[in-house]
Amino acid sequence: MRLYAVLSLTILAIVCIILQHTRPKGTLAHYIRGFTVGGASLLVVFINTYFISAQRGLTWDAGFIAHNILGGIFFISWIITVSLGMGMGGSRSARSLHGLFAYITTIFFFLSLVAAGAIRFIR
Repeated sequence: MRLYAVLSLTILAIVCIILQHTRPKGTLAHYIRGFTVGGASLLVVFINTYFISAQRGLTWDAGFIAHNILGGIFFISWIITVSLGMGMGGSRSARSLHGLFAYITTIFFFLSLVAAGAIRFIR
């Protein structure tokens, strides 16, 4: 059951983050998708942390550390992206920074997913 929840939330976040770059900006749907990416990702972190640490404990190997670092950068850049997006006020420079951080967020989101998949092969 946990696997299906995590997989569903991850797929939801992937779809939303892709749509963020391909659909119109500044709409209510854009805001909802942006918050959904962060919310779904946060739920995945909580679910995995709870179940993995309760079942077998956290193994701090290179793959897990890389996944955590990349995921941490993703969350930091997501917060910056959302903050810039909500506080733009039509400023051209804020819009440019928002777009830049949106791409940074996307890159670290997918790098974190790759690192999560690589954990299985590293162990």
